[in-house]
Amino acid sequence: MAYKSFLEITDMPTDKLQALGKLRTVLVATFNKAREHKHRMALLKAVIKFMHTKIIEWEKEQENLATKAQAAPVTTTKTQAKETK
Repeated sequence: MAYKSFLEITDMPTDKLQALGKLRTVLVATFNKAREHKHRMALLKAVIKFMHTKIIEWEKEQENLATKAQAAPVTTTKTQAKETK
């Protein structure tokens, strides 16, 4: 397969729910603009790596929270009902 010089939105994973808004479109446009300038491409790469790292950190934190929630003992308090006459 030959290398395409331009990235198109259809080259990216689909977002049927549009959960990412216009992010995919902006990334494609930014990549296409940056491919002719090494410094722009390096900055784009650094930003994407940074975001990837933050996403991994967030996922690990969510796993830790879920693990702590499962490990925490369930405590219940018994309340005694008072009889009324």
